[in-house]
Amino acid sequence: MLMSCLLVACQQVDDVNTTLYDTIKNFKASDSSKRANHHKELYAYYLPRSVNVIAQDSTYDIFDYKGITLAMSLNAANIIAQAYYPSYQQLDTQIYDENYLVFGYGFMHHGQNYELKLYQVEDSYLLNLNTDFVNFHATMSANYLKDVLTLMLKMADNIVLDEETVVKTLSNRPSIDYEKEQIDLFQIVVPQNGRLEDLIKDHTD
Repeated sequence: MLMSCLLVACQQVDDVNTTLYDTIKNFKASDSSKRANHHKELYAYYLPRSVNVIAQDSTYDIFDYKGITLAMSLNAANIIAQAYYPSYQQLDTQIYDENYLVFGYGFMHHGQNYELKLYQVEDSYLLNLNTDFVNFHATMSANYLKDVLTLMLKMADNIVLDEETVVKTLSNRPSIDYEKEQIDLFQIVVPQNGRLEDLIKDHTD
């Protein structure tokens, strides 16, 4: 019985990994360019009709997509660091507990760096996509991973950034604020009855 359960678990991980790899492959091979249809002071972005904005601030937006709450925030720390130190390489802030990491993959597309990480607690998943300009977070079951990742990638590829205004407006903001914002957004996207809060427990105690 134990061996059977282990085989099922391994098959599920393989299926999830294949889904994510295939989604990224299709994204890179397709033309995902879209005209921005939502404009803010610091950035503009493309939002499909199937997605609703449910909250926003100057540096982040919260969306509803098929009943899933998705957060997008400016990667302000990286944008500012790149402006002052062009050779700077983005560092992983380790907001999430890497013990729950089941998939990680980085690539470049249209001159922008993408880093995708998937975390799993029981049958719940946290999808975290970081790019040079924005960060995405969403939690869901396995059957939504393809659709949500496709949406994240398409939106990330069509961000129009006012870099000068971002640097001028946010450069005096302490770096700890950026990490706190990511933690706050995580709390928003995690279902109230979920177990994914374990991912960030060490940061909130």
